[in-house]
Amino acid sequence: MPRVAAVAAFAFTVTVLGACGGENSANRDDRPKPPSAPSERDDEGDDAIDPVAHGSRDPKRFPAEAADSFAKAARTASAKGSRLEQAQDKLPIRQPPLPIQQYVFTDKSHRVVARLDPPDYFCIGDTTARRAAIEAYFTEAREAFSTHDIGDLTLIVALTSENIDHFKVLARADQAGVKLTKRGRSGRC
Repeated sequence: MPRVAAVAAFAFTVTVLGACGGENSANRDDRPKPPSAPSERDDEGDDAIDPVAHGSRDPKRFPAEAADSFAKAARTASAKGSRLEQAQDKLPIRQPPLPIQQYVFTDKSHRVVARLDPPDYFCIGDTTARRAAIEAYFTEAREAFSTHDIGDLTLIVALTSENIDHFKVLARADQAGVKLTKRGRSGRC
């Protein structure tokens, strides 16, 4: 009888240790875990994810900053889609000298509405600096589009808003040049 009790106790111990996750158990905490899904973040966390790069805010540096921003965007741009989609994919987001937050495209149109937050526009500097930032940006955008045989790009710079159909236009740029609107010439940082 003592031998039966010993075997039963051993079997019980093996069962308990197996269920509790012994050393070779698959329930150990040090096994690889699948990557977690991105968590929801508040507005403060958004800046940590995708910050806005304002650059030097020096009009003399705007052409170089625009060239760098477009080169960076081109490195990650897709080579798939139509010529227009490929060109659109080369537009930088939140980069100097014009930190665009959002682009609005109309189907098959070569008109790009580039929207940015008010401080990102008005804090560029005075109207001369704002015009220089848009000129530098448009020069690079026109070049990016021309590599896809699109030569009639029109850029509309506007403020972000809750309504995607409502544009508070700050400036227009095309082959004739850059023109700031009354709103684009007013306002302060």
